[in-house]
Amino acid sequence: MNTLLIKNARCVASFDSPNPDQSRELRDATIFIRGHLVTPGLINTHHHML
Repeated sequence: MNTLLIKNARCVASFDSPNPDQSRELRDATIFIRGHLVTPGLINTHHHML
């Protein structure tokens, strides 16, 4: 099984609750991941100005 260690992550959104208002955000966190999906925060770089 693949593993991943992320040190000093600026912000980790946990989405650990069905209610988004109750999900946790971990700041300056170190997390160890074993067999799960991790995606980076996405920024909308494509927009149309009117």
